[in-house]
Amino acid sequence: MDYHLEKVDDMIIYLATLRINASIETVWNLVATTQGYATWFPEIEIHHDDDEVHFISPEFDDIFQLIEYKHASLISYTWDSATVSFSLQHDAEGVLVLFEENLPTDFENMSRDITGWHVQLLRLKSVAEKKSASFDTKLFNSHKVKVEDQLNSLIS
Repeated sequence: MDYHLEKVDDMIIYLATLRINASIETVWNLVATTQGYATWFPEIEIHHDDDEVHFISPEFDDIFQLIEYKHASLISYTWDSATVSFSLQHDAEGVLVLFEENLPTDFENMSRDITGWHVQLLRLKSVAEKKSASFDTKLFNSHKVKVEDQLNSLIS
């Protein structure tokens, strides 16, 4: 997976690109349905009737709004004061997933959030490719240090 962090005005943009060896419909169901999220990011529930995304964890419980939904192509929603989007494209190896998160520079726990998405995207790939997909705490901790260093150089 490739990723890039950049600062544009008062926003931090986290862009991640990953290729998944699966059908576009498989990947779409993983990023656009509650049943799909349950396999790789069980804290998230999608409620299309209300255009809502629910995030439920021991530390956090909130409701976000769907911004854009184009079947098997694009889903975006608010994420606290940030926005996230998944864009899917056919690729020679299956599906190219473009993930983007736009965060205000004062976003609380920014490095934790970006690192969490990074690790969860790797879980998404594993689940879609029918591989083991446990949350990798060691990877989370080591990657968080890298993200913090990158953010410090962008924001300071």
